[in-house]
Amino acid sequence: DLLTFDASDCNATVTPNASCVVRCRHRRHTAAGRSAVLAYCPGDAFNAAAAVLQWTHPDCSLRPQQESCDAAIVAAVGSGALPPGYAPSANGSWQCVEGFAGTAAARCTFNATCGAVLQLAGCSRLVPCTAPDV
Repeated sequence: DLLTFDASDCNATVTPNASCVVRCRHRRHTAAGRSAVLAYCPGDAFNAAAAVLQWTHPDCSLRPQQESCDAAIVAAVGSGALPPGYAPSANGSWQCVEGFAGTAAARCTFNATCGAVLQLAGCSRLVPCTAPDV
C-alpha cells in the first residue's frame, strides 16, 4: 500500500541475499511497535515466484498526540456522532450500551488531512432469536 508504506530504499532490483528497509510513510507515526522493517530477497530467487521480497508489515497505525485524541473524543461525544451501541464509561474507557453486546474498543487514527479520528469497534446489536419451524 503506497499510502501507508515507504519502500523507496528497495529499488527495483534488490539482489538475492540482500535486504532493504520498508518504513511507515507518515512522519507523525509514533507506534509503540516497529515503524521500519527489513525486506529480504531470498537467496533462491531464481524464478519469478521466488523473487518476491519477504517482509512483515511494520506497525503503521497512526497514533496522534493524546491531546488530539481527547479532542476527537470530545467532538464525537458532543456532536452525538457516536456510532450506535457505544457510550463513554465513567472511568474513561468505552462500553456497549443496552441492546448491544461485546467489548468496546477505541483507537485514534489520522484521516487524509492528519486530523485525529475516533474509531470504535467491538459492540454488536443483539437480535432476537426466531422460533424453530415445527
